[in-house]
Amino acid sequence: MLGCLTELDELMREVSSGLNAEVEGDNVAQLTTAMWHLHSMKQANDEVDELFEPLRGMVSLLRKYHISVADEMVSKLEKAPFEWEDTKKLGFSAKEGLLPLQSKQVRVRVRDKG
Repeated sequence: MLGCLTELDELMREVSSGLNAEVEGDNVAQLTTAMWHLHSMKQANDEVDELFEPLRGMVSLLRKYHISVADEMVSKLEKAPFEWEDTKKLGFSAKEGLLPLQSKQVRVRVRDKG
């Protein structure tokens, strides 16, 4: 359980960091990196959305049989869905900002080939 939450936390930090980085209009490498972070978020979305309920169930089951679960872990589990939603909102916002830059790069490439 801790491993899942730790991996999710790492993913959210990496995606947030990548999407918060400034992308200059003509910098293809920065645009590509930002798009890769959006792709990573999209790839993980369904799996992450389905992750929280089974983990909550696991905590409930452990508590039912009087097996202690660290408060830190329970706290992480309670916060994780909200943090994931914030990460997705950042992704949607970043995508809106990146679309004009993507379109510009497509026009440049088409113009250069033509």
